[in-house]
Amino acid sequence: MYEIKITGGQQIVFRTLVFHCNVDSSGNVSLEIVKDGWSPAPTITKVLLVIRSIFTKPDPLPASA
Repeated sequence: MYEIKITGGQQIVFRTLVFHCNVDSSGNVSLEIVKDGWSPAPTITKVLLVIRSIFTKPDPLPASA
């Protein structure tokens, strides 16, 4: 079980320690949906599905990029 903090829709942070190429050492998730691709349209379900997808298909760019 992971604890996730979503603030204002534009930042997703894992509060639980996660070792993953798309999560930096502070827990910030690197996803297009919360960076350049942000809009208020996605539902929380869509955001959670995108987060789940990084575990099955990691983005080759590191979280710090």
